[in-house]
Amino acid sequence: MSVMLEHKPVVLVSGLVTAAHAESLRSLAAFACRKIILASPPTSGGDRRTETECLDLTAIVDADAVGPACRAGAIPGQLVLVRDHQLGFQNIITVLNDLGLRCIVLYAHISYDVDVSWVLGRLDELSSLVRVEYFALDLFCDVERSWEVFLSAQGDEFDVRDLQHVCERVPSLLSADAGTANILEIASFPEARGIFLTCDELEPRVPLERHVLTFDVVRQMVHILLRAR
Repeated sequence: MSVMLEHKPVVLVSGLVTAAHAESLRSLAAFACRKIILASPPTSGGDRRTETECLDLTAIVDADAVGPACRAGAIPGQLVLVRDHQLGFQNIITVLNDLGLRCIVLYAHISYDVDVSWVLGRLDELSSLVRVEYFALDLFCDVERSWEVFLSAQGDEFDVRDLQHVCERVPSLLSADAGTANILEIASFPEARGIFLTCDELEPRVPLERHVLTFDVVRQMVHILLRAR
């Protein structure tokens, strides 16, 4: 079954650690006359070749290290990717706001047994702390065949209607067990702004069960998304 995209979805790719990978994805986007958001971790020393438009802070475990990394590597007003629990530290909130950084907040806690009101309450709370550009929602990380399980949710389980309600309330990028068979379906979910893909190179990844893909698969997914009409 073919899937038609009613709009050109935002494509966010995180976990990039090499300049060659970033350049490969930029070339795909340029050929398609499209824009993608690439996220890479702060670089050290004088090597700034892997820098991308979004600073990926998600692999920084030490909360005290986030501030110095932002002040050394972030441009005021730049996009940064942060995990929701990092916003539990006031020193991180302070530096993000001091630099006017626009946040993509990674939220990986939506599963079949979560109530939509709790999810919306938490996302509203996070929105009050920093300037949120998007929420990157990693769905049903704790089950296999996550997208299929999500679509078949029943009863009181978190279902399609609940996710659509979330996407109507907050700007959302979706991630699940993406593959060639379902990538366009995920990207075209009603009211979602786009898709969130994570390369498996960045370490450490927290939580460990998050959806990650090899770079070759990420490139294939991006190619499908950029060619879609």
